[in-house]
Amino acid sequence: MSNKELIFCICYNCGKIANKCLETFHKFHDKKIHVFGKQEDFDEITNHKNNVFVDLGKDESLSECYNHGHWGTAYIWAKIIQGEHGEYDRFIQIDSDVIFLDECLSDIHQAFEDGYDLIGSRRSYLKHRPLPDPVNTSFVGFTKSKITKDIPFDTLQKMCGGHYTQHNIPINDFFDPISFDIIFNKGKIHYLSQEDYGHCDEFGNFDNGFLLLNTWYDFGNKFLHFAGIGSGMNFHKNGYGDVPHTYAGWALHRYAMYMKLLYGEEIEVEELVPFNFNGADKDTVYKETKRKILK
Repeated sequence: MSNKELIFCICYNCGKIANKCLETFHKFHDKKIHVFGKQEDFDEITNHKNNVFVDLGKDESLSECYNHGHWGTAYIWAKIIQGEHGEYDRFIQIDSDVIFLDECLSDIHQAFEDGYDLIGSRRSYLKHRPLPDPVNTSFVGFTKSKITKDIPFDTLQKMCGGHYTQHNIPINDFFDPISFDIIFNKGKIHYLSQEDYGHCDEFGNFDNGFLLLNTWYDFGNKFLHFAGIGSGMNFHKNGYGDVPHTYAGWALHRYAMYMKLLYGEEIEVEELVPFNFNGADKDTVYKETKRKILK
């Protein structure tokens, strides 16, 4: 027998980052959230009655996967979808580096009630058109019924990670193959408001009334998604293995900025690539972001 819904967040190797996400989640929502990580991650998270911790610390395969960037995250997503942690009809996933500025769950819940199967802010990559755009995974809802059944685990992990699709279409990012699988299985898509959740519109335009911050992050009235912070923390603590220097350096700079903004900590990170927030210097990024968060 399946349960209706799983709301989850992954904090593996980044409990301190997830802590701020969860604090803001609980501020606006009275819902249980499953938090996947290790005990050392949970030790950095403020206790709350709605946190349900799922300890993956003994999974050696997962530990190895996390030596290869998002491969570990894809492993957890695939296990969740396949039902290892319970059978669910639908899922809501929240990235650990999200900050909630308002109540948000009702936007996904209403879309589910209206019959949608894939819900999130738009990923407007253009080159897969005329197919519909996939969605970002920072705050995403999706139904299990529209994902092809009985996909072997290794294949599903590759699909979650954005490394394989059974459809002959361009793939750009994490989870895109699952998004397109839902689309090909006649799933209905709902795009969250750009004004509330940031990112771009169908034309690739990022001007949602918060142009400066929405080019640095995904930023809107209700929501701030930093992007890359969990990866940056992992790289800072454990090294970046075979992850390309361009991505590792980008994530490390964003992690250092996050820690200064949210914890007041100055973190020295390896300078693999120059600091780059769309041409803005560190002081400007810090002051403008801090002003919006405090507001």
